[in-house]
Amino acid sequence: MKLTVTKNMFCDLINKTIPNNFSQEGIEAIFNYITEKEEETEKETEFDAIALRCEYVEYESYKELLKDYPGYSIEELKDTTRVIELTHGGVLIETF
Repeated sequence: MKLTVTKNMFCDLINKTIPNNFSQEGIEAIFNYITEKEEETEKETEFDAIALRCEYVEYESYKELLKDYPGYSIEELKDTTRVIELTHGGVLIETF
């Protein structure tokens, strides 16, 4: 059985399953990225909140991000993985 997950459902499920891991903006950015990827690849994604917690990390700033990835520049990270800039100055990265 399949269930189409809306943005509101996705946000609620993330907040209930893995609270305090992402900001609201971060959760919405992940949803938008997954939705875009599904449209581009025409392949559905199975919802797994625990996997999302492992696959994405949100940082308050690029400075904080670079502490976890010493030796990388912002451009090198963008060339290596998905980096999503958030409006509040934060950044979301797909781990690699």
